[in-house]
Amino acid sequence: MHAAHATSVSHVRALADQPRPSTPRPSVRLFGSIRVEHGEQTLGVRDFGSVKAKQVLEILLAARGRAVPKDRLADMIWGENLPQNVSGALESYVSVARRRLGFGSRGGHRLIVTEPQAYRFAIDAVDLDLDRFDDFVRRADTASGAERRRLLEAAAELARGDVLDDEPYADWAEDLREEYRSRVLEVRVAAARAAMGEGDHAAAARHADAALAIEPLERAAVETAMLARYAAGREHDAARAFARYRDAAADYGIAPAADVVRLAESIAGDGALAQARLTTAPATSVGDDATIARLATIGAAVVELIGELEGTGPAPLPVLMAELRRSGSVQAALQELLATGYGAPAAARVLQAA
Repeated sequence: MHAAHATSVSHVRALADQPRPSTPRPSVRLFGSIRVEHGEQTLGVRDFGSVKAKQVLEILLAARGRAVPKDRLADMIWGENLPQNVSGALESYVSVARRRLGFGSRGGHRLIVTEPQAYRFAIDAVDLDLDRFDDFVRRADTASGAERRRLLEAAAELARGDVLDDEPYADWAEDLREEYRSRVLEVRVAAARAAMGEGDHAAAARHADAALAIEPLERAAVETAMLARYAAGREHDAARAFARYRDAAADYGIAPAADVVRLAESIAGDGALAQARLTTAPATSVGDDATIARLATIGAAVVELIGELEGTGPAPLPVLMAELRRSGSVQAALQELLATGYGAPAAARVLQAA
């Protein structure tokens, strides 16, 4: 009996020492509307118990692992219309979100962590689409050829819609949404150019069109859209791509960029410039994300200043941002704005100070 008991204990210990099968991490999607998947179970926009519980979860996810103080969380959720018992209301919504994330277990408590006067989402415990996007872009920056294009297209494939587009009017979602809108634009342009380099004109046009859906005045995107169609023998479609760009510029009361006009004229004429552009394709680097973000911030600040000085409002923003993305130069962007004549006096003063 003692021998049997010893054998049983040894067997249990042996089983305990064996590596346990790894449990897949929950998958979280923030591109488009929020979605959480764990095994065969899925939570969509309406599955988090309440709108406020969903918003608490989204704010914590958007913090990317950083703790969010409770007073800051309350301000983002309610603004000036705070409930009488703020702490109690937050605890209630966090509890609801945890239960839903647990999928019937207490797993949600491991995901939403309580800290002193704050909450934090354990971001390393989930597979977040924004993290995968960032990883693909980082790897693409050091890759080349077909591998680089594959990584860029993998990143682009993840970006199905704006970040948190189920909260289109939430101020707390806007910064993250704009950051990734700009990054996806860069990825789409780089993927279009990479496809052009491999002679895949259909894919190049598709990526360029996706970039233009984000920013209709993105010069690199419209040029690639035109060249891809021209290279495929679709001159009329190239002309239509230019016409869409020209109409978008007219909507903002500005003239199309001179070099884009020259490319359109070449495609409609002898094709010399278009052929030269096809044989001297620009580099396809996604660029330094920190620099892009910094330039975008500077550009937005400059537009605000121009609006104050000239009363033009935000209309020059597409011109300014398109040139920032193309050249990476604040000075070049302001020069482009000067060339349009839109808000020119203020632009000249800002350029002089820049």
